[in-house]
Amino acid sequence: LHELNDSFLYSAGVGRVTGIDDGPDVRDVAVDGNRVFLLVRGPDAVVFADRPAADVFRVRRLVEVGEGASRLALGRFEVGGRSRTLLFVSSYGSRDVHVLDADAGLPRAVVRGFSGPFALLVDERRRWLYVADFRASCVRVVDLAPLLACLEGGEGACEARVVGTLGRPRPVVELQ
Repeated sequence: LHELNDSFLYSAGVGRVTGIDDGPDVRDVAVDGNRVFLLVRGPDAVVFADRPAADVFRVRRLVEVGEGASRLALGRFEVGGRSRTLLFVSSYGSRDVHVLDADAGLPRAVVRGFSGPFALLVDERRRWLYVADFRASCVRVVDLAPLLACLEGGEGACEARVVGTLGRPRPVVELQ
């Protein structure tokens, strides 16, 4: 076993984000090669940025998502013979999950039907998204296959839908 005095802590420095007026409240980060995606509040959005040079993230695009943006997950899928990167954002306040196309920098779908979506896990092989529904104390399973088929065809409104629940939902009862 290692002794505590054999452990070290190093400073990674402070990264600054430029190009946003309010000074963002960063909630989550995903990295894909030289691209960095920051989930921020103020406004609730995903910031598309380049990897920092001299500790400064340069903002390329900002895509707004639902109120109370909480977590961000990245998934890569084979669509139409090429790899597509999608971003999934849980929005606790608006009770939905936003799906963004990381390659095009565009919103693609909004998945509704949650009480309080929080943590996300992408299952690329099954083409599913698992969403911890905090207010209902369960995990919701979202089928991404219809969304990916829509992206392949490039027509109409793309959608993904909740197809199952792990656990018995126990919604929080609020006093009125």
